[in-house]
Amino acid sequence: MGISNLSTGLRPGVCTSTTRPSTPFEGQMIYETDTNRVLVYEGAAWVMIADTDTPPGLQLIKAQTIGSAVTSVTVTDVFSSEFENYLITVSGGVCGADYGLNMYLGSTRSGYYYTGTYHTYGNTSAWIGASNAAEWGAVGIATTNTLQANISVSGPNLAKNTYFSNTYIYGHPAGGRAAMGGYLADNTQYTSFTLFINALTITGGTIRVYGYRNTI
Repeated sequence: MGISNLSTGLRPGVCTSTTRPSTPFEGQMIYETDTNRVLVYEGAAWVMIADTDTPPGLQLIKAQTIGSAVTSVTVTDVFSSEFENYLITVSGGVCGADYGLNMYLGSTRSGYYYTGTYHTYGNTSAWIGASNAAEWGAVGIATTNTLQANISVSGPNLAKNTYFSNTYIYGHPAGGRAAMGGYLADNTQYTSFTLFINALTITGGTIRVYGYRNTI
């Protein structure tokens, strides 16, 4: 059981959901050709660790390096019907001073709503937000040490409102942590986004876009 004797030879661990090994050992792995699943035997039962049709987790879609002394970076061809939800990270690089990063989708420059709070290491708080703005503000931070952002985007390629949430850490003794959220009030199906900074420029660092796999 669990071994197929085909014209191409023996294939250990390849079986179907009805021809699994009858006396498996702990740690044994199999691949089921009828379900396209990878399973491992944990001593008492078979446990699925991957579905090759719809594998769980994040898939890196694009990694884009930021140029030298730029005010904005447009990342194209990253949102599609393959995924509904996305994670955008920014790391590395520098800025001439400490300033917030902003973001808009496609070429749309209206209809952005967002709100959030900023808490300093000195235990003070401030509110951040805007209504019907030209972009989402404060989605990340650019400093003389690094660029930093962690942005979740929901449904940018659906014909519905697009939602976002994010956190970032301002790594400075006078800094703190921000947590934001909001939406774009239109039904456009977007494929791209732009990160930008007002008044200053950024150099280096990497923008990475991941898609959350759809699972069944």
